[in-house]
Amino acid sequence: MKHTSISFPGSAGARSNKRFAAVSLAPLAFAISGLAGAQDGESKVLEEITVYAEKRSADLQNTSIAVATISGDQAIKQGLVNMGDLVKDMIGVNIQDVGEGSAVNVRGLGWDMPVDVGENAVAMYYDGSANTSQQAAIFGFYDMERMEVLRGPQGTLYGRNATAGVVHVYTRSPVPDEMEGYALAEFGNYSHSRYEGAVNIPLTEHSAVRIAASDIDRDGYMSTGSGDIDGTAVRAKYGYIPNDKFLLTLIGEYNDLGGVSPDINTPAASYDAGDPYVSSRVDPNQKYEFTTERYSAIVELDAGPGRITFTPAYSESERGGTTFIPFPPPGALMNYGDDVLEQTSAELRYASLAESEIQWVVGLYYYDREQEQSVAIGPCSGAGCFRGATSEAVFGQATVPVSDSFRVIVGGRYSEDESTLIQRNDPPGTPFADAAETFDNFTWKLGTELDLSEDAMAYATIATGTRPGGFNTGVNVDSPTFAEEKLTSYEVGIKSRWLEDTLQVNAAAFYFDYQDYQTTDAAGDPFLDPANFYVQFFNAADARNLGVELETVALIGDATRINAGVSYLDAEYTSEFELHENPFSDPINLKNEPLPRTPNWTVKLGIDHDFRLGDFGVLTLAAAMRYLDDHKGAAIPTPVTAIDSYSVIDLNASFSPNEGNWSINLWAKNADEEVYKMGASTNDVQAGPPRMYGASFRYDF
Repeated sequence: MKHTSISFPGSAGARSNKRFAAVSLAPLAFAISGLAGAQDGESKVLEEITVYAEKRSADLQNTSIAVATISGDQAIKQGLVNMGDLVKDMIGVNIQDVGEGSAVNVRGLGWDMPVDVGENAVAMYYDGSANTSQQAAIFGFYDMERMEVLRGPQGTLYGRNATAGVVHVYTRSPVPDEMEGYALAEFGNYSHSRYEGAVNIPLTEHSAVRIAASDIDRDGYMSTGSGDIDGTAVRAKYGYIPNDKFLLTLIGEYNDLGGVSPDINTPAASYDAGDPYVSSRVDPNQKYEFTTERYSAIVELDAGPGRITFTPAYSESERGGTTFIPFPPPGALMNYGDDVLEQTSAELRYASLAESEIQWVVGLYYYDREQEQSVAIGPCSGAGCFRGATSEAVFGQATVPVSDSFRVIVGGRYSEDESTLIQRNDPPGTPFADAAETFDNFTWKLGTELDLSEDAMAYATIATGTRPGGFNTGVNVDSPTFAEEKLTSYEVGIKSRWLEDTLQVNAAAFYFDYQDYQTTDAAGDPFLDPANFYVQFFNAADARNLGVELETVALIGDATRINAGVSYLDAEYTSEFELHENPFSDPINLKNEPLPRTPNWTVKLGIDHDFRLGDFGVLTLAAAMRYLDDHKGAAIPTPVTAIDSYSVIDLNASFSPNEGNWSINLWAKNADEEVYKMGASTNDVQAGPPRMYGASFRYDF
């Protein structure tokens, strides 16, 4: 198969004096795929897409990981704002809103635990640095170069919290070539307004700064005004590259998110009665506040046969505002309290150069999270709580050619994780007065790659991953802790191009074997502790997940592009274990029951066509459809948690003139006004957003 080396910031292959910015990528995975430019009289072909999934730049088709990407330009064209918008058309990836953020589910396992309770199964990265805040999924995807979503466990290179996969957001970087930028204005229903822009400013022949900002305001669609968004963000990136052997990037960012509440929970009875947007837990006078500061750096230096990369990062997030407490009736609006989360991380890698015959990387990793809480109600009220997590790891991976067409992949990672909880209200000697749990593990990866032809590669991998355990802080729980989750994944796949690079067919089949699968059970007393009613975390001894994915991209002539994908999941608990629908109900044995959020069939389709309007410009019309089969939103099968199959259609039209640096985009999400459950829990459901539409104007300079 063709192996093309392309430079990328933060990669061992960065060699050009002008390459601060990432290679411009077109979206794959059911955003509209891009075309490689063609000379007059030549047919257009699918362009090569460069990804950084293995912490080195590589052609997507030469990477033995199931990866989906979407570009920042495509996100703007479709009016995509949050995490759910960005991943909605990616095969094997689904989304569920969960109170103050979005649960990203990859192959049925996901970003489904609040950071103050447990760990998530999908690792989230921004410009090379980890971030565990669910609120980060609501806002902040502006001036984005692209997003990569890696499906399947990535324990060797990414470590903790990557048993399901990795979501990695890359923002645009400064270039010293010229001053350039863009400005965007967007308006839509629900009083939607969005302003976004960026400017790239060369400072010297070898340095530049890029400043980007975004402001968005949209009314909520829930009965109390929740489901709204009011956010402002600004980012500055400085780049310095004096020669082809050194690169420095400094990043600083501030996000301010507010509104009534991102909570979109609806009582199941209201949903069943035909009113899906009645809020169950939000007072219309409620005020939500969330701020984040992030600082990071990327330092690269050639040294001997490889390139050193160092990525330190620090972030601080603060949650504030007010919260509605429903007990005792009629409830009251209270000050939320103080909730500050600090995250510090650093990774040091030494990787082979792009031209090396053996591609290898070794590294050290450190992560520390500290959360101080003193909130209105619950075990962290009053004197408050301290929650902490640390991780230290050493890792390495190598791809070794055995012949011109066959390669072997070997990787491993040793990690030491610790979780800490101090509930200052608890008397000495009680479980959470001063609790700590440690988790030591070794994750590994073995794989093979076989070039079937110049345009086709088959691969097979066995990989492991872990998700750290945590603490149960509710009342009447069965155990004060829950155990680490472990996963072994078996995957085979093929990546191929056909018909002179006008048809792409990628497929993967996988089997996940879980030990101590983390799930939730009902516990607590609603009269003693309403904030923790129905919440405890629990381990099912064994579970498994079998799946198949097929993705295709086709060009028909020079003007039509079709994306089509289908996935099949068969996931279930395989051991005897019992959960409760509520604290007072009889236990239910869930052996052989499906895992939550695992529809058997998912189908995603997209088509767009360019209409060339003579000398005036190009009008592009696009449509996308996603279908999810019946599934359930929580572990216990009940009429409330049952999610019926549904399909959603999105439409888009864009115009770009032949002469001029501007474009107009019209978009509609859920254009057919489908009413559907996006998620469900014990008593509440989360309905998918209603139809939203808007228009944007962009000017590039």
